[in-house]
Amino acid sequence: MNNEIVIPVCDLRAALPGLSKIVGRSRTLPVLQSVRVARDAEGKVSIMATDLDAFAAYTVKETQSGPAMEILVPLDQLTKTAKTMKAKRHHYPDP
Repeated sequence: MNNEIVIPVCDLRAALPGLSKIVGRSRTLPVLQSVRVARDAEGKVSIMATDLDAFAAYTVKETQSGPAMEILVPLDQLTKTAKTMKAKRHHYPDP
């Protein structure tokens, strides 16, 4: 069983600027400083953020196998991870 959600670095870097505009800086509700990372039953992975007034979501291009699941991840931790990771470059053979 695949109990992890993998987000390609290029997708993560594309999503973070928009999500960071939505995520609240509220100290009274720390959960609003996190994003929801979810995989649905069809394998679609999405990253969602809210400040209770606005909502933003990014859907990863490729589907993943595994059960439906959801986790909350602090946005600052996700941002730090994206900055330190190198994007994998796919090399396709020449025809």
